[in-house]
Amino acid sequence: MPAGTTITFSTTNGSIETASNFVIPSTNANARLASQASVVDYRVALVPTENRNPGDETGVLTIRVTTPSGATTTGYVIVND
Repeated sequence: MPAGTTITFSTTNGSIETASNFVIPSTNANARLASQASVVDYRVALVPTENRNPGDETGVLTIRVTTPSGATTTGYVIVND
């Protein structure tokens, strides 16, 4: 991914406990040699049972990648409590 690419996380079930976006830094490190060069850490916290409404057990985690030129790719993951 080019430097300046933004990765954005959002969810309809729970909440994002880490930063909701990450910008790929400019580096000349070889991603295959740098152990954490291509890893983005994120965590989704579940909504406590007492705060849920019926039907809130399932949601969608959306991951959107946008390059500096504006090209966007979006992926979705089902989140079940």
